Amino acid sequence: MQVNWNPYLPWIGIGIVAVLVGIWIYVRARKKRILFRKLLSVIAQQMHLQYPSIKPYPVTTLHGRYFSYEVAVEAKTQSDPHYPWIFRIHLELQHQLEGRLYIQSENKPAKIARLYGMEVIITGNSTFDNQILVCSTDEASAQLLFTPYLIERFMRVQFPPFHIDFHKHNAYAEITLHRTEDIALTSHLVALMVEIAEFLHQGKHSLEPFDPPPMAA
Repeated sequence: MQVNWNPYLPWIGIGIVAVLVGIWIYVRARKKRILFRKLLSVIAQQMHLQYPSIKPYPVTTLHGRYFSYEVAVEAKTQSDPHYPWIFRIHLELQHQLEGRLYIQSENKPAKIARLYGMEVIITGNSTFDNQILVCSTDEASAQLLFTPYLIERFMRVQFPPFHIDFHKHNAYAEITLHRTEDIALTSHLVALMVEIAEFLHQGKHSLEPFDPPPMAA
Protein backbone atom coordinates (compact mmCIF):
# COMPACT_ATOMS: atom_id res chain seq x y z
CA MET A 1 0.00 0.00 0.00
CA GLN A 2 1.46 3.30 -1.05
CA VAL A 3 1.27 6.20 1.42
CA ASN A 4 1.23 9.71 0.03
CA TRP A 5 3.64 11.79 2.13
CA ASN A 6 2.96 15.50 2.29
CA PRO A 7 6.36 17.24 2.25
CA TYR A 8 4.79 20.30 3.89
CA LEU A 9 3.52 18.36 6.90
CA PRO A 10 6.61 19.02 9.11
CA TRP A 11 6.40 22.73 8.35
CA ILE A 12 2.70 22.76 9.22
CA GLY A 13 3.55 21.11 12.54
CA ILE A 14 6.28 23.65 13.24
CA GLY A 15 3.86 26.45 12.37
CA ILE A 16 1.24 25.12 14.80
CA VAL A 17 3.81 24.85 17.59
CA ALA A 18 5.03 28.40 16.88
CA VAL A 19 1.47 29.72 17.06
CA LEU A 20 0.82 27.93 20.36
CA VAL A 21 4.08 29.25 21.84
CA GLY A 22 3.19 32.75 20.67
CA ILE A 23 -0.24 32.51 22.31
CA TRP A 24 1.35 31.27 25.55
CA ILE A 25 3.86 34.14 25.58
CA TYR A 26 1.12 36.69 24.89
CA VAL A 27 -1.17 35.36 27.64
CA ARG A 28 1.70 35.23 30.14
CA ALA A 29 2.81 38.78 29.29
CA ARG A 30 -0.78 40.02 29.51
CA LYS A 31 -1.20 38.53 32.99
CA LYS A 32 2.01 40.25 34.08
CA ARG A 33 0.85 43.60 32.70
CA ILE A 34 -2.45 43.28 34.57
CA LEU A 35 -0.61 42.49 37.81
CA PHE A 36 1.88 45.35 37.26
CA ARG A 37 -1.03 47.71 36.69
CA LYS A 38 -2.61 46.67 40.00
CA LEU A 39 0.67 47.11 41.90
CA LEU A 40 1.34 50.53 40.40
CA SER A 41 -2.24 51.57 41.18
CA VAL A 42 -1.58 50.68 44.82
CA ILE A 43 1.49 52.97 44.81
CA ALA A 44 -0.57 55.81 43.32
CA GLN A 45 -3.23 55.35 46.01
CA GLN A 46 -0.77 55.05 48.90
CA MET A 47 1.03 58.23 47.89
CA HIS A 48 -2.08 60.15 46.78
CA LEU A 49 -0.36 60.95 43.49
CA GLN A 50 -1.84 63.76 41.46
CA TYR A 51 -2.82 63.08 37.85
CA PRO A 52 -1.85 59.38 37.94
CA SER A 53 -1.74 57.45 34.68
CA ILE A 54 -0.38 54.02 33.79
CA LYS A 55 1.07 53.19 30.38
CA PRO A 56 1.31 49.46 29.56
CA TYR A 57 3.91 49.71 26.77
CA PRO A 58 6.80 49.25 26.26
CA VAL A 59 7.24 48.81 30.04
CA THR A 60 4.30 49.14 32.42
CA THR A 61 4.91 52.57 33.97
CA LEU A 62 3.09 54.78 36.45
CA HIS A 63 3.29 58.54 35.91
CA GLY A 64 2.09 61.12 38.41
CA ARG A 65 2.95 64.11 40.54
CA TYR A 66 4.00 63.97 44.18
CA PHE A 67 3.93 67.45 45.69
CA SER A 68 5.42 69.38 42.74
CA TYR A 69 7.68 66.60 41.43
CA GLU A 70 7.03 64.50 38.34
CA VAL A 71 7.46 60.82 39.20
CA ALA A 72 7.61 57.70 37.03
CA VAL A 73 7.70 54.14 38.38
CA GLU A 74 8.36 51.10 36.16
CA ALA A 75 7.41 47.56 37.17
CA LYS A 76 9.37 44.53 35.93
CA THR A 77 10.40 41.04 37.00
CA GLN A 78 13.75 39.26 37.07
CA SER A 79 14.95 35.67 37.49
CA ASP A 80 16.25 36.16 41.06
CA PRO A 81 14.04 33.89 43.24
CA HIS A 82 14.72 35.97 46.36
CA TYR A 83 13.86 39.35 44.82
CA PRO A 84 11.83 38.71 41.64
CA TRP A 85 10.06 42.09 41.57
CA ILE A 86 11.86 45.20 40.32
CA PHE A 87 10.60 48.77 40.53
CA ARG A 88 12.59 51.51 38.80
CA ILE A 89 11.88 55.10 39.75
CA HIS A 90 12.62 58.34 37.94
CA LEU A 91 12.21 61.71 39.62
CA GLU A 92 12.54 64.90 37.60
CA LEU A 93 14.37 67.47 39.71
CA GLN A 94 13.32 71.09 39.55
CA HIS A 95 16.84 72.46 39.93
CA GLN A 96 20.13 71.09 38.62
CA LEU A 97 22.44 69.63 41.25
CA GLU A 98 26.04 70.76 41.21
CA GLY A 99 27.36 67.44 42.47
CA ARG A 100 26.20 63.87 42.76
CA LEU A 101 24.67 61.85 45.58
CA TYR A 102 24.46 58.06 45.62
CA ILE A 103 22.69 55.98 48.29
CA GLN A 104 22.27 52.23 48.44
CA SER A 105 21.56 49.44 50.88
CA GLU A 106 24.59 47.43 51.96
CA ASN A 107 22.80 44.22 50.89
CA LYS A 108 23.07 45.36 47.26
CA PRO A 109 26.45 44.86 45.51
CA ALA A 110 28.05 48.22 44.73
CA LYS A 111 29.18 49.00 41.18
CA ILE A 112 32.58 50.68 41.34
CA ALA A 113 31.96 52.73 38.20
CA ARG A 114 29.01 54.45 39.87
CA LEU A 115 31.08 55.42 42.90
CA TYR A 116 34.05 56.84 40.98
CA GLY A 117 34.97 60.34 42.12
CA MET A 118 32.75 60.29 45.21
CA GLU A 119 33.53 60.18 48.91
CA VAL A 120 31.98 57.68 51.31
CA ILE A 121 29.91 59.60 53.87
CA ILE A 122 29.97 58.51 57.52
CA THR A 123 27.00 59.90 59.44
CA GLY A 124 28.13 58.75 62.87
CA ASN A 125 25.02 56.61 63.34
CA SER A 126 26.62 53.15 63.38
CA THR A 127 23.36 51.28 62.73
CA PHE A 128 22.61 53.42 59.67
CA ASP A 129 26.21 53.38 58.40
CA ASN A 130 26.29 49.57 58.60
CA GLN A 131 23.08 49.22 56.59
CA ILE A 132 23.16 52.13 54.13
CA LEU A 133 26.07 53.24 51.92
CA VAL A 134 26.13 56.97 51.13
CA CYS A 135 28.56 58.49 48.61
CA SER A 136 28.74 62.08 47.40
CA THR A 137 30.94 64.50 45.50
CA ASP A 138 30.05 67.12 48.13
CA GLU A 139 30.82 65.70 51.57
CA ALA A 140 29.77 68.83 53.49
CA SER A 141 26.31 68.99 51.88
CA ALA A 142 25.77 65.27 52.39
CA GLN A 143 26.63 65.57 56.07
CA LEU A 144 24.05 68.35 56.41
CA LEU A 145 21.46 66.27 54.56
CA PHE A 146 21.67 63.20 56.77
CA THR A 147 20.22 64.68 59.91
CA PRO A 148 18.83 62.42 62.66
CA TYR A 149 15.41 63.08 61.11
CA LEU A 150 16.33 61.71 57.67
CA ILE A 151 18.26 58.79 59.16
CA GLU A 152 15.17 57.87 61.16
CA ARG A 153 13.09 58.05 57.95
CA PHE A 154 15.41 55.52 56.31
CA MET A 155 15.56 53.27 59.35
CA ARG A 156 11.79 53.24 59.83
CA VAL A 157 11.47 50.24 57.53
CA GLN A 158 13.70 47.27 56.70
CA PHE A 159 14.63 47.94 53.09
CA PRO A 160 15.39 45.16 50.60
CA PRO A 161 18.19 45.85 48.06
CA PHE A 162 17.88 49.36 46.59
CA HIS A 163 19.89 52.27 45.27
CA ILE A 164 19.22 55.97 44.62
CA ASP A 165 21.29 58.17 42.32
CA PHE A 166 20.90 61.98 42.26
CA HIS A 167 22.68 63.62 39.35
CA LYS A 168 22.06 66.93 37.55
CA HIS A 169 18.31 67.24 36.74
CA ASN A 170 17.33 63.68 37.58
CA ALA A 171 17.14 61.14 40.36
CA TYR A 172 16.95 57.44 39.57
CA ALA A 173 16.30 54.55 41.91
CA GLU A 174 15.74 50.81 41.84
CA ILE A 175 14.25 48.61 44.53
CA THR A 176 13.77 44.84 44.41
CA LEU A 177 11.05 43.12 46.41
CA HIS A 178 10.69 39.55 47.63
CA ARG A 179 6.89 39.69 47.49
CA THR A 180 4.23 42.01 46.14
CA GLU A 181 2.72 42.48 49.61
CA ASP A 182 5.67 44.78 50.41
CA ILE A 183 4.78 47.27 47.68
CA ALA A 184 4.58 50.03 50.34
CA LEU A 185 8.40 49.95 50.48
CA THR A 186 8.44 51.32 46.94
CA SER A 187 6.08 54.12 47.94
CA HIS A 188 8.29 54.92 50.93
CA LEU A 189 11.40 55.07 48.74
CA VAL A 190 9.72 57.48 46.30
CA ALA A 191 8.73 59.72 49.21
CA LEU A 192 12.29 59.68 50.56
CA MET A 193 13.63 60.68 47.14
CA VAL A 194 11.29 63.67 47.06
CA GLU A 195 12.24 64.66 50.62
CA ILE A 196 15.94 64.50 49.71
CA ALA A 197 15.37 66.51 46.52
CA GLU A 198 13.52 69.17 48.47
CA PHE A 199 16.28 69.35 51.09
CA LEU A 200 18.97 69.67 48.42
CA HIS A 201 17.00 72.60 46.98
CA GLN A 202 15.71 74.30 50.14
CA GLY A 203 18.43 73.32 52.63
CA LYS A 204 15.83 72.02 55.06
CA HIS A 205 13.20 69.31 55.46
CA SER A 206 10.09 71.18 54.35
CA LEU A 207 7.65 68.44 53.29
CA GLU A 208 5.08 66.62 55.38
CA PRO A 209 6.60 63.14 55.83
CA PHE A 210 5.02 60.14 54.14
CA ASP A 211 4.31 57.37 56.63
CA PRO A 212 4.49 53.95 54.97
CA PRO A 213 1.47 51.68 55.52
CA PRO A 214 2.07 48.67 57.78
CA MET A 215 3.90 45.80 56.09
CA ALA A 216 1.94 42.63 55.35
CA ALA A 217 2.60 39.80 57.79
